[in-house]
Amino acid sequence: MIVHNKLDKSFGPVGSFSGIIVFIGGLGTIWFSSFALILILVGAFVGFSYSSVEIDFTRKRVRFLSIFFRNY
Repeated sequence: MIVHNKLDKSFGPVGSFSGIIVFIGGLGTIWFSSFALILILVGAFVGFSYSSVEIDFTRKRVRFLSIFFRNY
C-alpha cells in the first residue's frame, strides 16, 4: 500500500498565490501580447508546484517528490 502525502507549496503560500495571479494575468493578455506565454508558463510553475512524500508500506520505502504544474 502506497500513501501519498502533500507537504507544502514549493514557493510558500505567498509565492503560490502570486504565481496563480501571474497565470491568470497571462491568460487575460494572451490576445494582446506575445509575452503572455512566458507569463503563463512562469505563473503555472510557481503557482502549481508543491512538494510531497510517498510512503510504501509493503516495500518499506519513503520517497520525497517535487511535483510541478499540478494542483491537487
